[in-house]
Amino acid sequence: MDAVRLLGDIIAQNAPVSAAPLRTLQAFHALTDGGYIEEAGVVQSIHCNDCDVPHDAAVVFEATQYGIHCPDLGFISKERSELVAVKPNLERLVQNVADALGCKRTKSTPIHGQIWRIGIVTAPSVDVAVYFQPTLCDALDLRSFETALSNETRSQYGIILTASGQLSCPPLKTVQIEDCLAFDEVAMVFEFAGDLLAIAGAPEKNRGGRPSLYAAKLAKIIAARVASGEALPGKNAEARAIQTIYRTENPTEKPPSISTVKNAIS
Repeated sequence: MDAVRLLGDIIAQNAPVSAAPLRTLQAFHALTDGGYIEEAGVVQSIHCNDCDVPHDAAVVFEATQYGIHCPDLGFISKERSELVAVKPNLERLVQNVADALGCKRTKSTPIHGQIWRIGIVTAPSVDVAVYFQPTLCDALDLRSFETALSNETRSQYGIILTASGQLSCPPLKTVQIEDCLAFDEVAMVFEFAGDLLAIAGAPEKNRGGRPSLYAAKLAKIIAARVASGEALPGKNAEARAIQTIYRTENPTEKPPSISTVKNAIS
């Protein structure tokens, strides 16, 4: 499981989750090291497999020991490491996305509940508002977002990033983070890998001007991978592979963003 999907799954729970089953995943450690996941005490309950009839049991703390109460076996002690809960650090994620998009009018706190204004992206043709809401799965989620938006300056174009759900609040478009973000495990940052204007349904003005500074080097890497049969079928995976090669071959340069690489592949 990659880092974007894992973070999305954790966010979609809307509550702390157990860290124990996640510790075998490389993505979990990358997200923890990057500050996108943080400890949130201990879980409230776990599944008891110590007796003949497995069941859920509340976590308790007696004297100096964590444990659970089993109807058959009584108190069963547990190491705290087995019970640690984690939660997403949404402030860290929102700030990262704002930086990746070069947003203006960012806000460091939620505008309502757990709804954030990531910021405004100023494109050559139009401004695009970018928001984040953990889930957009039901009417309650949608009403919460509409309430948050009531105090905002309305934008003709914009997107709502979410971990789960497809409900929308026109004219804003909803997009799941799994479909537009990519995680750079070296830099420990998320990059916006989608076409923001296309997602928002905004017009794109052809600015012309000089070609990308990365164009020639990317073209060479792409051609070599195609010729050798190393090119991956998935565009996001291939873009990440090309970005890694670029970074290796040009260690003193800032590498192109995932969206730049994807445009070069096209």
